[in-house]
Amino acid sequence: MGLGFSTLFEAKDILGTDSLSFANRFDLRSQAKDWFFEVIDVVDSYAEEKPLPDNLILDLNAGLAYTYSSLVLYNEFDPYMLTGSTEEFVANALNYSELVISDDSNYLFTYSPENINSNSLHLLRAQLFLQIEDYNQALQEILMIDSQSTNVNFKVNNNDIQNSYKIFLNGGFQGQDKHLFEMSSNGNGEFEIDKSLTPLFPCIDLVNETFSLTNNEIVECINSLNSIVYEYSFSMQVPNSINNNLVDEASCETSNLEWIEGVGCVDSWMYIEEQLEEEDCINNGFRNLLIENSDTLIVNSCFGTCLDC
Repeated sequence: MGLGFSTLFEAKDILGTDSLSFANRFDLRSQAKDWFFEVIDVVDSYAEEKPLPDNLILDLNAGLAYTYSSLVLYNEFDPYMLTGSTEEFVANALNYSELVISDDSNYLFTYSPENINSNSLHLLRAQLFLQIEDYNQALQEILMIDSQSTNVNFKVNNNDIQNSYKIFLNGGFQGQDKHLFEMSSNGNGEFEIDKSLTPLFPCIDLVNETFSLTNNEIVECINSLNSIVYEYSFSMQVPNSINNNLVDEASCETSNLEWIEGVGCVDSWMYIEEQLEEEDCINNGFRNLLIENSDTLIVNSCFGTCLDC
């Protein structure tokens, strides 16, 4: 089995994009598959009293999962290079990886646990599900990865904000779409929200907030380059139009609209983002927060300014 893994690692170390490098990687990965199946033959015929190593079968299945997943790329490039369809290779990789994680949810490869483990297998499975356009299952695999998150308490203060209006955190990691998250009012113009941020997979935060992710957002979450910079700003929700036909709170709420005392029955809203163009606390148009090795962060801000309140 060691020959199978060493052959896989050797193929990974070939970085060239020329045709010779491509062919060499293919030959090595095909050879790795043959080595692993030779081990299967040995295991099937094993009749000794001495038991097999505990992790042998798990490591063997993990090796086959990675081998079949790597061969998918060649089948996509040239379907005549291999016998079998892309779907068959994906199915084999998913089946072998499932055999590992269903038997040991905390699996660690015996000889290289930092590179091959239950987390890496879940990521591999997520990428395979993307290959067959099963986006929801790809997302489920990401949610099963044990990844480090940082809890951040965002607070923003401005006594000029009318307490009847809501404040939202507009945030997302650098390079990712930004989303609005409603903050809670503590009174006296202070608003706050607690976020659990995961730089490795930014979509986890959105799932926790019950956002319905698009297929493109799932692909971006799995395949994009990661950033430890969280970009954010604050926005105020203000009335966009008032329904003048509904003149009291009861009739307004009966129509599933929101009554604001002193304003009227609001039938649509808009968001006004704080203006920080010339302030020194912004970069690329946003406030920036560096998410590194910390369990908890507290961020205090003032709406519309980098100065202390």
